[in-house]
Amino acid sequence: MSDFTSKGWRANNARRGFTLVELLVVIGIIAALIAILIPVLNRARIAAVKVKCLSNMRQCYAELMMYSTQSRGMVPIGYGGWKSLSNGMWDPYGSAPTGVWTGNFTQMGILYQAHFMQSPLIWYCPGDLTGTTSYNYTTSNVNDSWNRWPPGNYGTSTYPAWANKSTVSSYMSRPVINWGYGGNYNPLNPLLPPSRLPHIERLYGLAILAESLNVSSVVRRHRDGINVIYADGSGHWVPLTAFKTNSVNAYASGWPYTDSFFLNTVGTTTTGIWADLDRN
Repeated sequence: MSDFTSKGWRANNARRGFTLVELLVVIGIIAALIAILIPVLNRARIAAVKVKCLSNMRQCYAELMMYSTQSRGMVPIGYGGWKSLSNGMWDPYGSAPTGVWTGNFTQMGILYQAHFMQSPLIWYCPGDLTGTTSYNYTTSNVNDSWNRWPPGNYGTSTYPAWANKSTVSSYMSRPVINWGYGGNYNPLNPLLPPSRLPHIERLYGLAILAESLNVSSVVRRHRDGINVIYADGSGHWVPLTAFKTNSVNAYASGWPYTDSFFLNTVGTTTTGIWADLDRN
């Protein structure tokens, strides 16, 4: 009886083990599942970044509208010298009336002066938080650090009052007003008085905020398009194919990029990348 029980136990125990073939089959199934899940997870991650990015842009629009409410409908958007430079917030080379370079806020950075930019991180796409366009980007050499927050005065020796590099957003504004570049604007002696700021009601139906329009940036960030906010507050996804031709041509033209590829309002037909966004 005991011998039978011992043999039965050994037989049952042997049946519980895996053969090499079974083990390889299990490993193959796991590998196949991983191969299927990784692309799905990547797509889910990309979709989440798109949604968070659009949420950030809606908050940026809300801050622009708060400024507009207190400024008779005007919004601080435009471009600095070239229409490819429409994401500026702090210009370290701004010149005071005395001729001393002090730095100043420009374009959307005026929101910071007006105390509306309480959450500066919303001005950066979560897919763009590396490199010199990221929030609080720093290097071992502080002279090469970009987008330090809060922005400060030129030439001071300590942070946070120090910002010798520009502060820019991941998001560009419609390049409708030239704020100048390298000292052409200063709050103490403005060459662009507030009365010249664009009025939001004149922009209805038009795109006023968009992610960086460099094709390489789009591919790195979302691959197939960008989020765009319109003057009526609506937000839309615009596929890369809608503006790719003008964007490729603009950046192929070299620096400084040809303004007409971004927005050309001379004549009866508006053309350029921003016109492509308007149509979408």
